Amino acid sequence: MATSGPELTFQHWHLTNREARIVELVAGGSSSKEVAQLLSISPSTVETHLESAKLKLGARNRPNLIARAIASGIVGVGRDGSVDQHPSANERGRTIGRVDG
Repeated sequence: MATSGPELTFQHWHLTNREARIVELVAGGSSSKEVAQLLSISPSTVETHLESAKLKLGARNRPNLIARAIASGIVGVGRDGSVDQHPSANERGRTIGRVDG
């Protein structure tokens, strides 16, 4: 059975859907606090997922993680250079905004 889209890539790299979504959001310019707010999780949980993704992709730091995620197809980039977003059902209608503190 042929599959297409990001799920095949996620399985190939063994990132969970949550890890891949967090990497996607960070690649799009969101801070850990903004991602935490959007996903209703703590910033430390965001950092844990990012650390796990770095280990799995062999990345040394956040910029290297983003570069590897883009190169591997985990994170898509549009023709205009913007990161393609794939919000989950529980994110729809929410926006990332300024987070105080």
